Amino acid sequence: MIITRLRLANFRRHRALDVTLGPGLNVVRGANEAGKSTVQRAIEMALFRRPTFSGAELDDTRPWQQPQAEPVIDMDFTDDGRAGTIHKSFAGGKGTVTLTLGEESFNDPAIVEQQVIALTGIPSEKFFRASASVHHQELTGLAQDER
Repeated sequence: MIITRLRLANFRRHRALDVTLGPGLNVVRGANEAGKSTVQRAIEMALFRRPTFSGAELDDTRPWQQPQAEPVIDMDFTDDGRAGTIHKSFAGGKGTVTLTLGEESFNDPAIVEQQVIALTGIPSEKFFRASASVHHQELTGLAQDER
């Protein structure tokens, strides 16, 4: 699975964000509080978080200026030449998900979860965090390891 585009609406500091990603390694950089971690968090949630989750963590994803807004994530990807999209709307217990892969479409959160695991080979959000991204504070450790 290669993520090609990420669109966010009502997600933390981003009322609307559209990011095109290239093949291979993508580096997201910017000033403090620019929303870099938000992009990473949105990818994690698009792939692994059920749209019906609720609580303080959901409240943390809502825009600062609109605490009642529903965060929405759209992620485009390719897999073995097939185009795909994941659409998630987080509305507490009433969120929705749609995974489209080629001509197939899935709306059941459990089936989408299984499909994402099959597409990525990554079994969980925790595993993704540990293996698929490097945080700024971890870069310092990498530089020390090189010595």
